[in-house]
Amino acid sequence: MRRGSSRMNSSYWMGAVLLGAVLVPSLLAPWLSSADPLLIEPFSRFAQPGPEHLFGADALGRDVFSRTLYGGQTSLVVGAVVTLVTVALGATIGATSGFFRPLDAVVMRIMDGLMAIPGLLLAIALAATFGNSLMTVVVAIATPEVPRVVRLVRSLVLSLREELYVMAAVAVATPRPVIIKRHIVPNALPALVVLATYICAAAILTEATLGFLGVGVPPEYPSWGNMIAEARISFQVAPWLILFPSLFLTITVLGVNLLGDGLRDSLDPKLAEKI
Repeated sequence: MRRGSSRMNSSYWMGAVLLGAVLVPSLLAPWLSSADPLLIEPFSRFAQPGPEHLFGADALGRDVFSRTLYGGQTSLVVGAVVTLVTVALGATIGATSGFFRPLDAVVMRIMDGLMAIPGLLLAIALAATFGNSLMTVVVAIATPEVPRVVRLVRSLVLSLREELYVMAAVAVATPRPVIIKRHIVPNALPALVVLATYICAAAILTEATLGFLGVGVPPEYPSWGNMIAEARISFQVAPWLILFPSLFLTITVLGVNLLGDGLRDSLDPKLAEKI
C-alpha cells in the first residue's frame, strides 16, 4: 500500500511541477516579457536567442519568448474550456442515460454516431463554414470527447444503481435527481477527475495539431501550433523557432498526464494495492 502511495506522490508531484513550470510563466507573461507578441520588427528577423530576444525572433521579427508564453495561455485556456464543457455535458448525459433506462438506447446510439466523427475533419468543416475562431476549436475538440465521458459515467451509474444504499433510497421514494446528486455523482467523481486530466492533455495536443494544419485559432492569437506551423518553413535557418514551442507543448502534455497518473493511483485504492 505504501509503495502505491509513494508512486502516486512521485507521479503527482512531478506532473504538478512540470505543469506549474509552464502554467506560471504563461499567466505571468505580461510581467515576464515586455515585448508585444504581435509586434513586427523587420530589422530583428531571425534574431538568434540572446539578451534582447531570449528565445530569438521569427521571420517577421516577433519575439519568440513572448509568443511562447502567450501561446501557453491560448493552449491552456483551450484545454481547460474543452475539459469543463466535455465533463459537464458528458456527466449529465451519462448519468441520465444510466439511471433512466428508457432513454439509454437512444442516447447511446447518438453517442456512437458522434464517436464516428473524426475531430480533424470536423474542425476543417467548422472552419470552412464559420471561419477560424476559438469557439470553433473548442467545439471541434469537445464533440468527439463527450461520448468518452458519457460511456464512463453511464457504466459507473449502471453499477452504482445496484448498490444497497441506492436501492434503499429508491425504496423510500427519494427523487431520482436527488439520488444522482447525493449518491451517484460523489462515487463517480474520482474516475471522472482522472479522465478529465487525460482529456485536457488530448485537447492541448489536438489544438496544436489544428493550429499546425491551419484550422486552429486565428493567426492573431499566438499558439504553439501556429508557431510550429510557421517555423517549419525556416526550420533549417532558425531551428529555435520550432524548438521552444515544441518543448513547452511536450512539457505541458507530459505534466498533465503524470498528474492524471498520480490522481489515478491515489483515487483508485485497488490499483494502489496492486502496485
